Amino acid sequence: MYLYLEHRHHVHLLYLLDKDEQEDLTTAERARLREMVAQIRRI
Repeated sequence: MYLYLEHRHHVHLLYLLDKDEQEDLTTAERARLREMVAQIRRI
């Protein structure tokens, strides 16, 4: 998963997920990703 910030021309790799390991993110993982995105956008 990645976050593309068009106005800054930045791409941030947030999470690598091997499809053989896990189908979906857990609720906790989704919450952590939301926190990471919020932090990156504030910078």
